[in-house]
Amino acid sequence: MRKQLLALFASGMVLTACDQSKVDCEGGCEGPIVFKECVRDTIYYDFDKSNVKASENDKIAEQSKWMMENECATATITGHADRRGTDAYNLALGDRRANSHRNALVGMGVDGARVSTATKGEMEATGNHPMDRKSVMAIDEDGVPETKY
Repeated sequence: MRKQLLALFASGMVLTACDQSKVDCEGGCEGPIVFKECVRDTIYYDFDKSNVKASENDKIAEQSKWMMENECATATITGHADRRGTDAYNLALGDRRANSHRNALVGMGVDGARVSTATKGEMEATGNHPMDRKSVMAIDEDGVPETKY
């Protein structure tokens, strides 16, 4: 019975670590869970555009600050598009969006060697066009960048 209670207590501690109110957003080198809980990871774009809008600069600044505080972290930025356009065009647009997002981070002082890019084009489009036009930054597990699509 005692072991069961300890196991239940330990599993509860792991689950609470995912709750933003329990995550130390100011800590040292943290991984993907802390990044996801503490930093807005998605940048949205206008139709058929790949430039980062001024309204998204505060998100880029948050991401840049986090990356500079967590020098051991690497990230992959994945670009997305809505379903309008051909598959090839949307893959290229997703790639341009990911690179624009990466370049904005590098412009704020993040080492470009720590940020890779990928594109999914319209592969994960939901049909909500404004929400599908995006790039998403994810912290790589164990410092290993994701495979480029």
